[in-house]
Amino acid sequence: MIDLLMSHILSVMIILPLIGSIITALLAFKHEKVASIFAILISLIEMLLSVILILNFNPNTAEFQFQEIHPWLPQVGIYYHVGADGISIVMVLLCGIVCFISAWAAYYQIEHNKGFYYSVFLLFETGVIGTFVALNFVIFYLFWELVLVPMFFLIGEWGPIRERARYAAIKFFIFTHVGSVLMLLGFIYLYAVTGTFEFISVTELGIVGLSAISIAKDVQTIATALIFWGFAVKLPVVPLHTWLPLAHGEAPAPVSALLAGLLLKMGGYGFVRLVWLLPDGFYALVWPYFIPLAVFASIYSAFTAMMQRDLKYLVAFTSICHMSLVFFAAVAAAYARMFQELKDFAAMALAGAVLEMFAHGVVISLCFLMSGVTHHWAGTRDISKLSGLARKMPWSGVLWLFGAISAGALPPTVGFSAEITLFVGSINCLWNPWPWTALVLLSPVIVVAYFIWFIQRAYLGKLHPELEKVKEAPVSALLPEAALLIPILLFGIFPALISNLMTAAIYNMIG
Repeated sequence: MIDLLMSHILSVMIILPLIGSIITALLAFKHEKVASIFAILISLIEMLLSVILILNFNPNTAEFQFQEIHPWLPQVGIYYHVGADGISIVMVLLCGIVCFISAWAAYYQIEHNKGFYYSVFLLFETGVIGTFVALNFVIFYLFWELVLVPMFFLIGEWGPIRERARYAAIKFFIFTHVGSVLMLLGFIYLYAVTGTFEFISVTELGIVGLSAISIAKDVQTIATALIFWGFAVKLPVVPLHTWLPLAHGEAPAPVSALLAGLLLKMGGYGFVRLVWLLPDGFYALVWPYFIPLAVFASIYSAFTAMMQRDLKYLVAFTSICHMSLVFFAAVAAAYARMFQELKDFAAMALAGAVLEMFAHGVVISLCFLMSGVTHHWAGTRDISKLSGLARKMPWSGVLWLFGAISAGALPPTVGFSAEITLFVGSINCLWNPWPWTALVLLSPVIVVAYFIWFIQRAYLGKLHPELEKVKEAPVSALLPEAALLIPILLFGIFPALISNLMTAAIYNMIG
């Protein structure tokens, strides 16, 4: 029985929330509370399965493990092909944690049509897991697009102000779908050149990627430029980010946690894989496009976050800042992998990028869920109206303090482990790194500064008159957020628990 489960564990993790979504929808018609608890249990099982996956994973091999392949449209090279290497498995673990905690928190923060909310939520989880383990370009694209539909409804139907939420949902869908179509064109272009949609088949054509079969550099560059748009909108890369703050501002907090904690990781995951799939094409665009763009995006988003009065917008621009660093690390690694003497730094940059995605996923989920707690029980997200809140909501203040420390990447949180790895690797990847060092290190300094300023404005000082009747959130509503401190501190103190999983896979990608 155990052997049967392990041989199909990825498919089980994809299908379980899909079936759970259908059952939850049926239960929601008459038993909304039962439907909600059932969906939370499904997400808990998914998290436990992700832990089982890791316990049975062999980190000493770079090969994709737990593979399944079944023909779908074999005449055009489309197979249901899934598998996990050290990078995929970290993303699957992140998905398990964030989905379970968000589902748990939503029980206290979603107030209407809760059963149907959970049904749509489980469909979202199916799409995210499928994206992280797909090994066929078309299957990857189908899971990638599947995520858009539930997220559209989660933003548009459960946002607090329906008209504004629907506008944000439409803008989100248009931006991400257009980017996805361009990405699909890139995949079709690669198929026309290579005759395969298979990730592994493409990369096994040569240790340095597609260039080993004499595909011209400009061909790779065109493919990279097309695929870039799909990943860049999801990440998102400035100036393609305008849909994100609006979506966060109008979505309920648990949906924002899913959006920032997982959906954005799909873009980051794509860029990390692109270093492996199209090395020459990625390298061709590093200068003068990608490196300056990544540095500008991180600084711009940090300064913009500092100017925000709305708590969720502050966290939203912080999210863009962190994910811009992931993009920076990926393009630095794409540059360095072309030089033998820099390959260790390229591997370190990619490891930092993956660790930063994991760190960002758990940390930003904590911040968004706490913004929901603050809004729900204090009645406002306006930072200027939250002064002295520590007197009324002290335990929330403690959790916010941990969120601020984690978002600022201070030790001993996982954010510190991620960013120190990312910066040491990325900066040493670059030619003449010192100007870029001075610029890119500006963004984490700004993040620390404005989170300290936020804590001072919102929780310290004289109590705002409008907060006189505010009471602390119940302990049960704070437990999901408190639970996120476990991965934040555990993997901050013991980062090797994650980094050891992906070392072999990353060195295989670097070549």
